[in-house]
Parts: sequence; C-alpha cells; structure tokens
Amino acid sequence: MAEKITLGDLEVSQKVNTGSPTAIVVQTFIDMASKITRLIAEQQQLVNAVSHELRTPLSRLRFSLAMMKSIEPDQVSEINKDVQEMENLIDEMLGYARIESISQSLHKSNVNMSELLFHHVDKQQRGTDKTLTLMVDKNLFFHCHGSLIERACQNLITNAVRYAKQQVVICANIEDEQLVITVSDDGCGIPKQDQDKIFEPFTRINKSRNKKDGGFGLGLAIVKRIVDLHQGLCQVKSSSLGGCKFVMRISADDLS
Repeated sequence: MAEKITLGDLEVSQKVNTGSPTAIVVQTFIDMASKITRLIAEQQQLVNAVSHELRTPLSRLRFSLAMMKSIEPDQVSEINKDVQEMENLIDEMLGYARIESISQSLHKSNVNMSELLFHHVDKQQRGTDKTLTLMVDKNLFFHCHGSLIERACQNLITNAVRYAKQQVVICANIEDEQLVITVSDDGCGIPKQDQDKIFEPFTRINKSRNKKDGGFGLGLAIVKRIVDLHQGLCQVKSSSLGGCKFVMRISADDLS
C-alpha cells in the first residue's frame, strides 16, 4: 500500500482484520489515501471552475483597455466592477481552500451559540429592511470549532437574506446531542430535483440564484465542508414560509 501511494496510485484497498495488531495502520493508510484523493479532486475542480469564471471579466477588461484612448467615465466604472468581481471570487476561493488547514490547527471549545447567532442576526438586520427572527434559548453552548461554525452560520444567514422576499427565520437547539440550526426564508425556493446539487462548488441552480445577485456558488459549498468536518449533515428543504429551509446538524465528536 505504501509503495502504491508513493507511485501515485491512490486506489488502495485492503481487507482489514480487526483482530490484527496492524489493523489500525492498514485503516489509517486507507483513510489517508481516500482523503488525498478527495483533496486532489476538489483542487482540480476549483482550478477548472476559476479558469472559466475569470475568462469573461478578463475579456471585457482587455477590450476596455484597448480602447483606453477614448474611454468614457461609464467604461471606467464597468472596469472597476469587473476588477471587484474578480477580487470577490478570489476571496471566496481562498475561504473555501482555507477550511481544511483551519480545521487542523484549531481546537474545539464551548461556544455560546446564542451570542454568536444574535450578533450575526443583528448585523444583518441593520443592513436590510427584511425581517429577521431569531429563535434560540439563552446561553446555548455547544462544543465545536467556533470560527468554522461561525462562518457556516454567516453564510447561511447571508444567503437567506439575499434571496428572501421579506422574512427570514433562524432557529437553534440541541437534539440528540447534536447542534441543529435551521435558516428559513420566504424566497423563490429551490426545485426538489436540484436540492442535492446546491452544495457543490460553483453551482447555480437558476437565474434567481446567480452571481449577479452577489454569489459565486461557493458559500453553501463552504457550509457543507464545515459540516462534513464535524461529521454532521447539511440539507435543504422546502420552507413553510414558501422558500428554502437549510438544516445544519453538527456533531460534538472529534474530527476524523
């Protein structure tokens, strides 16, 4: 198995005899190869997607710069928008790529989810005329990676506010020793057949959920990656409000 990995063959498998003293070593090799395979696939996906995403704004920039001698103020504004678009994309990419390294360097702690959610909801409420409702018990603590869970909550709430018509409801509680956070909105919703795709990087389901509205399709992918690191589950369902209901279940168990 070690020789195969050295030669770049990550398709390693071996029947594990649980009674053997080397069982833990064999299983570790299998898990390592699987993790490396996943990381390589994700990296390749990012490179391919970014190449595609940057092509259009770069083409517009190249054309505008060629016409610089007769450039108009409106053109300058459009160039600035293109540059900002690329900067936003890069920021999203870096945020997605950093999750793996962050998860390895931080330790879990008892996080006051009540305060964390209150501050995020309060911040979002100050920047919108939509109604945000938070339903959570006072001093709800949970053992987790605080900065990662904070990022996941921020992405879910921001996403809901972006697509809601007028109302967003955030709930948090403990069920079966898991932290359960739901974020519901009264927006356009997502077709049932597309709900499994929404967590894939750079996925845009329909015209109402595209980068023109402020997203590149990485926000929910980041949420799913964080939930996966906590051996949790992230789902999207239809909301009783008429839009989407995102459900995030986080386990307190140690990361694998």
